[in-house]
Amino acid sequence: MIWFFRLSVLAYFASVALAAVRYPDEVPVHFDVNGNADAFQGRGIAVLSMAVIGLVLTGLLGLCLHHFPRASLKHINVPHKSFWLQPQNTDTLRRMLRNDLAWIGGCVMTLMTVMLLITVKVADDPQPSLGTVGVIALVVFLVAVGGHIILMYTRRYRPPRP
Repeated sequence: MIWFFRLSVLAYFASVALAAVRYPDEVPVHFDVNGNADAFQGRGIAVLSMAVIGLVLTGLLGLCLHHFPRASLKHINVPHKSFWLQPQNTDTLRRMLRNDLAWIGGCVMTLMTVMLLITVKVADDPQPSLGTVGVIALVVFLVAVGGHIILMYTRRYRPPRP
């Protein structure tokens, strides 16, 4: 799943570059519960904000992914913890946790990319709105992350049967 996280980060920063080129002078940066734009910023501030948010988020996630192979596991809470903390199982646990974080991080970055691309598309509209695509993207994100969390707690960390 590390590949998915890396690909989603590249897609996000490519979208930021596209936004820098395609945005008009005033950009929708926030949308209300109905998906209608309710806050605007100048192009420069909007692009800079999105770049900084992306850098901070990918930096934090990247740091966590980088340190998982060496970090202490004493504060990790997983089902069947006593099994996973046995010395012969800790490498597998670390790999699984790292992949889970990469999946969730990749989903977050993908959602941010889709929302950014939507704003690029609708920024010139007289009444910018996230529309159906924004709602679908959010629902897909929630299903992907929620489904993975359910999988993690019900099956993924179940010890293998002898």
